[in-house]
Amino acid sequence: MTHLDFARNRSVSPRYVFVWRLVREKGFDIVIEAAKEFLSNQMRKGLLEIYGSGPLKADLLMELSRFPGFFDASQGGVITPGAQVVYFGQVNGTRVTEALNRAHYLLMPSRFLETFGLSALEAIESGVPVIGFDQGGLRQFLLTEHRVPAGKGSRENFLDTVRNTDGIFSGANWRRQSLSVMDVAKRFGKAQWMEGVRKELGPKIHKILVISDYSAPIGGIETHIRGSLDVLRDAGYEVETLFGMEGNIRSIRYLGLLFSWANAAFAFRLWAKLRKFRPDAVWIHSEVRCIGPVGLLPLKRYSGEIVKTYHDLGYFWAFPTQFTAESQLESRVSFASFFDRSLGWHRYFVLHILAKFFQVLAIRNIVVGRGLHIVPSEFMLPAVRNFVSPEARTVKIPHFSPHHP
Repeated sequence: MTHLDFARNRSVSPRYVFVWRLVREKGFDIVIEAAKEFLSNQMRKGLLEIYGSGPLKADLLMELSRFPGFFDASQGGVITPGAQVVYFGQVNGTRVTEALNRAHYLLMPSRFLETFGLSALEAIESGVPVIGFDQGGLRQFLLTEHRVPAGKGSRENFLDTVRNTDGIFSGANWRRQSLSVMDVAKRFGKAQWMEGVRKELGPKIHKILVISDYSAPIGGIETHIRGSLDVLRDAGYEVETLFGMEGNIRSIRYLGLLFSWANAAFAFRLWAKLRKFRPDAVWIHSEVRCIGPVGLLPLKRYSGEIVKTYHDLGYFWAFPTQFTAESQLESRVSFASFFDRSLGWHRYFVLHILAKFFQVLAIRNIVVGRGLHIVPSEFMLPAVRNFVSPEARTVKIPHFSPHHP
């Protein structure tokens, strides 16, 4: 079969999909174990499709290439009949959407605390139930039978849930689940997001300056930010943007923390934009990895509304992907907490941790203690409310998927 024919063929059921970076934080090692069970016939005639790339790609190929039911389609070619696990490599958004439209379940074994879960939302909007850990922002998208207990034994818990889903799969039961998650998805549309934003901004806000680290859609959050610009403009707001980095310059992305401490160029650009555009509100999405506290200094004298959206937990930990439980979110941020939470090899990055900590304090002094603060999920509210000043407002406005209405 060609790749397109394979994608359209739903004769093999159930059909599971994994779409992320192939890293341990995303639980890809668990996906490899699930794939080995498919290939060793411990599960029935299910199919697993894997999309993405990352450090664990070598482990994937090494562990699975010895099985005849594994096919590496990342280099092209014809997929052999009887394939049970197929690796497609890094693909574009259209291919991901196509995969979701043909899938029965999305595997999302993220070990870290997802602040929202845009990929999960996109899946359930397509009628694809998500199997994931019962915590953080992901919890709101999971049906009861697909909520995997987190914490001790989480790896085996996830595999047990997949085995159970595979063992009792039927077309009628899956259709019930699909309709249920689509009902959940209706609460997270663009119209609902806009309604929440309009309510919190009030009638006096008409001109909005949106600032963020990157202009390139390098991930789900950046794609959501770009989509929100269109929604705001369609709602009648006059919107302009200012990005810390135009394009996708990887060297600055990875060395952004050092770059952001001396980003006087952005400070000048922001000052000039404020004078020319005269916005009623400045909406900050992401500023730690590129813009930095120096770049935000013109906001010290800005008298309009400041809006801040929290897309991850970078204000509370030097390495947000190491948050694995809601209990780790503390009310006060200190260097001791930054260092204590940095486990394993991360602890050797003492200078990074120290720089990130003082950067967070500097940014907090400029903007975090005032204005409107938006979180996408309920569990983040207490931490952010304790982090900002009593004068600031903290509200929950869930994200939306830019690929759906």
